[in-house]
Amino acid sequence: MAEVLNDEAGAFEREHQHDKAVQSYQRALMIRKEVFGPNHLLVAQSEYGLGMAYLSKKDYNAAEPLFSNALDIREKALGPDHPLVADALQGLAHIYVVRKLYREAESAYVRSLAIERAAYGQIHPAVAVTLDSYAALLRLLKRGAEADLLAARAMVVRAKYNERNPPG
Repeated sequence: MAEVLNDEAGAFEREHQHDKAVQSYQRALMIRKEVFGPNHLLVAQSEYGLGMAYLSKKDYNAAEPLFSNALDIREKALGPDHPLVADALQGLAHIYVVRKLYREAESAYVRSLAIERAAYGQIHPAVAVTLDSYAALLRLLKRGAEADLLAARAMVVRAKYNERNPPG
């Protein structure tokens, strides 16, 4: 049942029905905590999803502890260098940017980028997304030259990835 609710919540998110997504993620989270306990990877999955739904609603106070807990669970269960750890770090980084906690945001982006490069290689869409997010932060910090380099690198990554993986 929790898996169905989690999938349903994801569908609501894609349709921009954030309130419905929050409700489904909350129900899935409650079931998963009851069935698996509070420190299970499936709990982290629901917490991350719920955090993303709150992020979409700009409810950063609700999203932050969910991302933090998902990060803790994932690091303990999967190790500090797993791509799911990078996902949680990026959620936190976004919140840090909104809250003007730029040092924390930069640290999260740098770590996330290192994890993704190690896991996927230099040429992967996830790397490009993180490069773009990090570049946006650097622009806020008036570090335009660094931001331009990262944004250009993201474009190269996307182009090379698309060359290697043509649609078909």
